[in-house]
Amino acid sequence: MGGADRAARSSQARRRRPAPVAHRAIAGIQARSLRGVQADDGAIRPRRQRLHDAGRHRADRRTADANSRQRLNRRPFFQSPIQRPRCHILSAIRGHDRPIAPHPLASGLQVLQELNEFVRTGVVLGNHLIAWALALAVFVAVFILAVKARRIVTERLARNPAGRSQQVLRVIGALLQTTRRFFILAVALGLARQFLVLPAQVDRLVSGIVLVAVLAQVGLWGGALASLWVDSYLDDQRRYDPARTSAAQIIRISALTVVWSAVLLVGLSNFGIDITGLVAGLGVGGIAVAFALQSVLKDLFASLAIILDKPFVIGDFIIFDDQLGTVERIGLKTTRVRSLSGEQISVSNDALLNTRLRNFRRMEERRVVFDITAHYGAPIATLERFPAYMKTVITGIDGARFDRSHLAAFTELGHRFETVYYVLSPDYNIYMDIHQRILLAAANWFEDNELQFAHPSRRLLVDRDDIRAALSDLSAGEAPRQAAKIGERRTARA
Repeated sequence: MGGADRAARSSQARRRRPAPVAHRAIAGIQARSLRGVQADDGAIRPRRQRLHDAGRHRADRRTADANSRQRLNRRPFFQSPIQRPRCHILSAIRGHDRPIAPHPLASGLQVLQELNEFVRTGVVLGNHLIAWALALAVFVAVFILAVKARRIVTERLARNPAGRSQQVLRVIGALLQTTRRFFILAVALGLARQFLVLPAQVDRLVSGIVLVAVLAQVGLWGGALASLWVDSYLDDQRRYDPARTSAAQIIRISALTVVWSAVLLVGLSNFGIDITGLVAGLGVGGIAVAFALQSVLKDLFASLAIILDKPFVIGDFIIFDDQLGTVERIGLKTTRVRSLSGEQISVSNDALLNTRLRNFRRMEERRVVFDITAHYGAPIATLERFPAYMKTVITGIDGARFDRSHLAAFTELGHRFETVYYVLSPDYNIYMDIHQRILLAAANWFEDNELQFAHPSRRLLVDRDDIRAALSDLSAGEAPRQAAKIGERRTARA
């Protein structure tokens, strides 16, 4: 009993002893929480029960807001954001939807209440931890898979280069090579955003970032396609001229300018900027510049027509008007031709396209026609063997193809033979060598058969009496006087 009495006295002493300040504060909070509070309906409810009901109402309201926001959030990630109802933690606690004035104490209280809500419900910035984890997983997975897929496909296309018959593979390779990582990041961010409910300002910021990345990537793709088209179209030009011509560069720069201008206008329009005035101003300015530079633009477009249509290329031998020579350079305004005598001829591109020109570089074989005339005193049996001889001679020459040889006509001079053959090379020097061999063979045949080539001759008719008188005067030393008399007699006869 003594021990029990001592324990009871010690517990009473402890109860009489004043408790610390923190213990007293906790005891007061517990007492107030257990104290009854009168509700709106007049019933007395404990404070703990009232806080529980308020938290349940807040949870229900947050669920309804989240469902409505998800319905509003179902849209393509590159469009402009939709205004959503604001959700502030302090506003929800106070029971209204008005934004709270930015006061330091209110901001601190908001952070504490958000931390308290995160510890109790796992919700941060209006989204549950599961939603944040799912969005992060989608972002990382899309980025890694896209980067690896791009690398694998690019390596396979590099190991197996596509030919001219596989234009689709070439286009795919060009698009993959110009795909940048910022575009992949923007796509991953846009897909991950679909799993979250973000504030309106943050949502607009993310939408702007994604839109800028997409437009930049579209511009890069357009530039790659334009360069691919120019390269594929100018393959023949590069085969004749390995150097890249200035007109080809103009085509590429013009295509890139058009692509990026379109991208810029689309971007400004999506950001809510009215581009009607800008487009109208560019149109009027372009018309004014076109009128001012009309002659220059004519030569410029003529240069582009020469590059695209290719009536001639660098190195071709052409004849235009009364000029002939080899093309040295095709410029933006003029084309320069080196003549056979050595001087350089400059002619405007527009004038060169408007004239009729002959291109001997494209000639695959040269047709040659020549005539040989034998005098009328030649035996007919000998002349009958001449066409067969010409066929034998031309057939035996490498680089020549015999066509025909015939007696074509009887002329004032003699029997005219016409022979036709082809030189299987566009080189003028080769043609002259072959033609020389054929003519020398014909001359040898005429010499062996004792024939003569017919040539123009002149016949002079002289009066016999005049000749006798002239001879007698010469013998007497009166030639000058006699010549004068002959002239007088001829005048009288006339």
